[in-house]
Amino acid sequence: MLYCKGVPENALLAVSGGGDSMALLYMMTEQKIPFAVGHIQHGETIPQIAAAELVELTARKLQLPYHVKAVSAPSRGGSGYEAKARKLRYQAFSEWIIQFGYTAVATAHTLDDVAETVAIATYRKQGIVALAGIPENRTIQISPGTTTQVVRPLINYLRQELRDWLESRNLEWFEDPTNLDPTYGLRNRIRYEWSKLSPLEYAAKISQQLQIANSAHRRIVIAEEIVNESWKHVAELHRNEVRLPTPWLRSLDSDALQMALVRIVRHLGQEAGGLPGGHRRQWEHLLNVGGWGTVGSLGKTLAYRITKRQCWIYKVSG
Repeated sequence: MLYCKGVPENALLAVSGGGDSMALLYMMTEQKIPFAVGHIQHGETIPQIAAAELVELTARKLQLPYHVKAVSAPSRGGSGYEAKARKLRYQAFSEWIIQFGYTAVATAHTLDDVAETVAIATYRKQGIVALAGIPENRTIQISPGTTTQVVRPLINYLRQELRDWLESRNLEWFEDPTNLDPTYGLRNRIRYEWSKLSPLEYAAKISQQLQIANSAHRRIVIAEEIVNESWKHVAELHRNEVRLPTPWLRSLDSDALQMALVRIVRHLGQEAGGLPGGHRRQWEHLLNVGGWGTVGSLGKTLAYRITKRQCWIYKVSG
């Protein structure tokens, strides 16, 4: 029996209309967990309109609080499409949480999503944070000084399990025909390639990616312990700036150095996962190979300055 857990009452459920989020919607309804529905429409194509109509009709039928927002998403398949679309969604969720007082955002990510994320991180040669996949829970900043939780109660279920559950109850969902279109980005290319695997091959592929994620989790724990031992003794924390002795940073291995960077950007109210892997690699190279007196950027809102004795990372906007 499938069961969603860890969702607080009065959470905002992100519902796309797909099988995963519709399964979560119906599970929470069966379990009598009070929640609201939020839908982001990323365009005016026939599939996008059909998905929006299904979500609205279901919410009205079940008498659930319902919010919808149409956003002008970047061209699908373009560079960074997925990250840009995700940012637009969370901006809308944040607005609704602030306005209506919802306790958390609940999303319907599955084990398949975790495996795909790990495969993407492997392809892009990203660090341990990306290789660890999608966390079951995380904290996000929704306004200056205000945070909320993102919970993923279906993270341990497979996508097919959810569709089997929906079919067993004759419940409706919308299958986006573009999900397996390999021209729509790296995640879609991975899904398309994996869709050609036999059930046994697919299960082996998922297991392989989860092993990578588990290994990354272990490396994160070790790296965090290394950083924790001395962080409080060396870090100078200010509202919009963090200062650290460069020799200390140079003493860290690549995993611990990445965890130090994660800690810095979170202190500054940024999303560590939103920093492109190239910036992390560049920063690591400068610290470990040389580049004294270097000034550089970490995304659009953070910058760093490195001297022989000290490293500054600070906000430049936002």
